Amino acid sequence: MTFDDLKAKSQAELDELFKASPAGPIPNGDAQGQAIVCPGSFWSRLIARFVHALAWQGKVFDAEHGVLRNRISAFGLNAIVATVYKGPSWLDQKECIVIDYSKTSTVAQWIRDEIREIEPGTYLGACAEYCGTQHTLMLLRIVAEPPDQFARWVEQQRQAAAELPSDSVAAAGRRVFLGTVCMTCHTVAGTDAKGRLGPDLTHLMSRATIGAGAAPNTRESLLSWVRNPDNLKHGSLMPAMQIDEKYLHQLVEYLLTLR
Repeated sequence: MTFDDLKAKSQAELDELFKASPAGPIPNGDAQGQAIVCPGSFWSRLIARFVHALAWQGKVFDAEHGVLRNRISAFGLNAIVATVYKGPSWLDQKECIVIDYSKTSTVAQWIRDEIREIEPGTYLGACAEYCGTQHTLMLLRIVAEPPDQFARWVEQQRQAAAELPSDSVAAAGRRVFLGTVCMTCHTVAGTDAKGRLGPDLTHLMSRATIGAGAAPNTRESLLSWVRNPDNLKHGSLMPAMQIDEKYLHQLVEYLLTLR
């Protein structure tokens, strides 16, 4: 089941899928993760800042010792430890895999996640901690991969952005990006853009969604996002850029090359 399959489901359908799935074995090794935020849901400014600053990429499970570490940034830093065990879900009291930060982390000690295996190697999860009304609609998808496959993904994420023909529309969009406040907030490896306030965009198009799950990562979504992020994700810290339509389309052509 792909991320797009899950994204197309309603909140009620996702809840039913979670309830109908077995706990499955506790994952072991590297796992990529994707937050799923249902249409119309809102993230608090604190959570948005936290996710963007840390550039969360997935989790590394140690099933034998019952712990995991979150993989943050494209450079493979493992941090923010949680204990992992099986226990009753707060949603339906049936067995699930619990990811518990209460005794292992000072920055995430209020967080408890629950996951179940919906197909071999793919886990659907629900955040069971109330961090605000918007957080009740937050779900997670975790995909466990063989170590060699995950290592290839990490190495790809370390690469700089591809070179562009100087006379292309995308190259014009790169000049727009580097000539506006975009580069103040975002990093694109291999360019002068080294901002740290927003997410690293070097491999933007390798992601399934934008806005931490607010919308699918498509040309249309990117155009809408840059025009006014608040239309897709209320409370977003990114301001409406108010870029002329000509330059907006050039900018998005550039963003589409960041793979």
